[in-house]
Amino acid sequence: MADWDEAEHPRDRVGRFRDKAGGGWVGAVFDRIRGGSRYKRVEGRDLSDEVIGRAGHFTGVYLDPNTYGDEVAGEIAQMQGFDGPPTVGTAAELDEAIAEGGTELWRGYRGALPQWSEGYGEDPGRVYYPTWGRVADHIEQWRSGQYTAGSGIYGQGTYTSVDRRVMERFGEPMEDRAGRTVAMVDPRSVARMVLSPDARVIDFHDNRLKAYMRRLYAGITPESLEQGVLQVESELAGIDLKRSDFDDHHWSVLIGAAKKKAMALLGDRGRAAAALGFDAMHVPPGEKHGDGSNIDAPQYVILNRTALLVQEAYDENLLPPEVIRTWEAGHD
Repeated sequence: MADWDEAEHPRDRVGRFRDKAGGGWVGAVFDRIRGGSRYKRVEGRDLSDEVIGRAGHFTGVYLDPNTYGDEVAGEIAQMQGFDGPPTVGTAAELDEAIAEGGTELWRGYRGALPQWSEGYGEDPGRVYYPTWGRVADHIEQWRSGQYTAGSGIYGQGTYTSVDRRVMERFGEPMEDRAGRTVAMVDPRSVARMVLSPDARVIDFHDNRLKAYMRRLYAGITPESLEQGVLQVESELAGIDLKRSDFDDHHWSVLIGAAKKKAMALLGDRGRAAAALGFDAMHVPPGEKHGDGSNIDAPQYVILNRTALLVQEAYDENLLPPEVIRTWEAGHD
């Protein structure tokens, strides 16, 4: 065995091997390993056959239009293990994760109902925070609470953008005591997160989604829909019904309607991507409906919350300095 010359294998101050002059691979490997440990990411699987086989279940269970969140996407996420919490980190930790190859993302939140409060702190010059309690609760639910999938024109899931300015349009505006807007968005209502570099991302136009739609149409059979049809009809009638309670024509009409519903539910591209085991769906710029702004930045529809590193909550008792400056600038 050749003699080991420690001088030829330089180490850093804590004893780890470091790169020789002109190298770089040690640091890269270390950063990659360190970056991977930042996330609690659950690896997805292709569960599309199982989801298609349960078409009747999905068409029969989800009857309440007032339920918050997409229940179908939520159940698929639960089947995959995507409904676990993300990792929470500091702003500095998110900066490091981005430097390690993660994708920086933003999401804006706005309160559902106006709930006026007296603002934070004792300074009477500070602004009111309309609906802020609801916004803070909404953000915290995404950060640490029950998984709820959102909805959108490109597919069900939680919409994010690579450009903060896009999501500021979906954030909570700030107003003074007279109801005048003093800042177009409360910066605390725009959540910052990083998508793991290991995340499996599928493009909105990927042929694998189209292939899934074809399998879905072929795989939804009258037999797979029977459970859901009977459940819906029994709930409407208030009694337990069986297949024999329907003549062939009536049953054929019900099955046809159920198949259309199943295609609409399970053919959604966000739900399809989740069934295929992807962590996120990428929506490129240039799509017909844009991104809700005139910026048209790339969007990521998040399906697997465990693939994220999300920035910790702001201190609710402190008004962000940039908003204080906005307030003071407007009242000189």
